[in-house]
Order: sequence, then structure tokens, then C-alpha cells
Amino acid sequence: MKRLYWNAFVRPGTRIDSTWVQVDVGGFEPLLGRSWGEIAAVSRSNHRSQGFGVAERHGPLPNYLAPRLDDATARAPFDGST
Repeated sequence: MKRLYWNAFVRPGTRIDSTWVQVDVGGFEPLLGRSWGEIAAVSRSNHRSQGFGVAERHGPLPNYLAPRLDDATARAPFDGST
């Protein structure tokens, strides 16, 4: 394994490290006609026995991946992957 990233919890005012990778999980999927957040909300709402439903989110939703084990030559999480 060359790289291991951890989903970093970012509160307002948190300093974002330059080695972190930003991923927009609120992006729109034109084939399905919904954003990834909307698709996730529908998925969680199908857990009816656990009362796990949530409201659908719209718009950009940045998530950050912090490196835990990193190959210094990589510029993105999937550089050099096969």
C-alpha cells in the first residue's frame, strides 16, 4: 500500500493542512439527476427499522482527506493506482 487517507472532521475555523485532499461529495450526478448528497440521504432513509432518515442536502459539500500513510511523489489519492 502506498497511501492511506483518513476522512478529517473539519469544524468552522479549522486550519486546513496543505497535504489534505478536498473532495466535493455534494457534486451533481447528471445520469441520475441528483447530487451525491441526495442519493446518500435516500439511501439512509431506507433504513426504516432504525429511524435513520435525514434531510437531503443541496449544493457543494467539501470533505477533506488527511494523509496517514503517504507516498510523497503522489499528487492525488489515486495517482499511480492500477
